Amino acid sequence: DKDDFRTSINLSKLHGGDTNNKVCDYATMFLDIRFNKDTNKKQLLNDIRAICEDSDVDIVDYGPMFYVDYELPVIKKFREDAKEILGEELQLDKCLATSDAIYFSEKNIPCILINPRGDYWHHPDEYVEIDSLYVLYQLFKTLI
Repeated sequence: DKDDFRTSINLSKLHGGDTNNKVCDYATMFLDIRFNKDTNKKQLLNDIRAICEDSDVDIVDYGPMFYVDYELPVIKKFREDAKEILGEELQLDKCLATSDAIYFSEKNIPCILINPRGDYWHHPDEYVEIDSLYVLYQLFKTLI
């Protein structure tokens, strides 16, 4: 539920053994953990280590949370320009995905995450409405 963002853990990769016809003597799993600002990352890692007490637990990669200050002048101007182009207020929404914008956000560099209209992202039936690409082009031009 995008209005109730909580920490989520996804077993994103699992690998074990060296052949198909015997019980494996080792296993490796990768967890993709998404957390919010209220999550105690140290405690979360300790909880995982407690559950996996006979295993090694390492952080392979870490990315900060994405945040943008809507009161920044560049963001306010973009929203004004977008209202003029769209004929209505730009709809702001929470996003449960991630992008490289997290690394800019970490350094207090404002980012705007905006998509064309479409659906089924990262699925075989993914599509983009062509007309919405022209709208994005107009919006992007205001930032130059």
